[in-house]
Formats: sequence, structure tokens, C-alpha cells
Amino acid sequence: MSRKGLVQRYSKRKTKAKVILVEAPVEEIGMLNAFIDGAGRLAINRTLRKGEGKVFVIATPDTFERTLETLRGLRKFVRDLKILKVMELESLEPFKI
Repeated sequence: MSRKGLVQRYSKRKTKAKVILVEAPVEEIGMLNAFIDGAGRLAINRTLRKGEGKVFVIATPDTFERTLETLRGLRKFVRDLKILKVMELESLEPFKI
């Protein structure tokens, strides 16, 4: 199926993902990913650019609150973890930060 067909098919859904932009030191990103995966795979994490400490944490509306609570708790374990921004994923277009 083409990209246009996929966008038309899935853009009609009311459920939209929530995206939390977090920042941590580059050497702590692996630890952050491990904690998110180990917490029952609440969300998907993707780095913005290689070598930077910014990570998108993408959660469904069902897991968003638990994900946000988990990230706040991770501040004890992941050095200098900061929650920068919370956004709604409104389209399949690439993020522009």
C-alpha cells in the first residue's frame, strides 16, 4: 500500500499518540531505553539525532499517564533527565523541532 493510502486509512482513527520529548546525557540514553522497555513496554523511544541526548517517547493515550509517571520516577536513576515537551502526534509527517 502506498504512503498516501496508509495516511488516508489510519488518519481517520480518533486515537492519536502522545509524544514526550525528553533530554538526557548521550551516555545515559541506553539506560533510559532499557528502563522504558523493562517497564512493560509502555512506549516506544526514538532518538532525534545520533549523538544528541534528545529522545521522543511515543505513548498511546491508554499508557500516556503511566509513561509520564515512569519518566518522572526515572529522574532518580537517569542522570540529568529532563522532560522538555509533551505533544500530540497529529500526523505521520516527520517531527520538526
